[in-house]
Amino acid sequence: MEYLFLDESGNLNKNGTDYFVIAIFKANSNKNRKKIKNIISHVRKRKFKKELKNKKEVKFYNASESLRKHILKKISERNIEIFYIILKKTLPQNRKWILKENPNIIYMELVLKLLLHMNIKRLSELRVDMFLSIEYRKKFNKIVKDKIPYIKEIYHSHSEKWKGIQISDILAGSYFQLIERKNDEYIKILDNNYKVIEYKKLEL
Repeated sequence: MEYLFLDESGNLNKNGTDYFVIAIFKANSNKNRKKIKNIISHVRKRKFKKELKNKKEVKFYNASESLRKHILKKISERNIEIFYIILKKTLPQNRKWILKENPNIIYMELVLKLLLHMNIKRLSELRVDMFLSIEYRKKFNKIVKDKIPYIKEIYHSHSEKWKGIQISDILAGSYFQLIERKNDEYIKILDNNYKVIEYKKLEL
């Protein structure tokens, strides 16, 4: 069984950020999944215990620079695969799409595009942050399972309860810093151990 964890950075509003990033990391065994979860457990209980004392979860936006870099260094030492899909909102065709389409639909299409790109060939469990509204979660689950039969279980979870999603948040935030802020100090810690696709909705 493989384990996939997904989170995003940026927004899908017509204004706001220029980019929207979705990150997925894949652990190829339960053992590797536990090792990744232990990164968050370790920083909470030891090295960054004071910083995280009153925080329910680890998130890129409210973590210190040293905490972000520590987590990324630990991730880089683990046997996982990291995948990104990037939506450049300022492209004319994407501006039209965002203006007229429901954000849930845009999100679903981006996630499906990324999952198909990953070419999943083993039984997998997908856990995503609680982004979609309730009415779209069942639609999302059905579409993904129909298109990718190897994904047997899909869970929509609150990130504060799932360390794997918190790791994905750090990964998404790191690439967002690169493309939105032109700051590569975080993503370079991963030493190019990730794959990126840029989404262009050219049919509009």
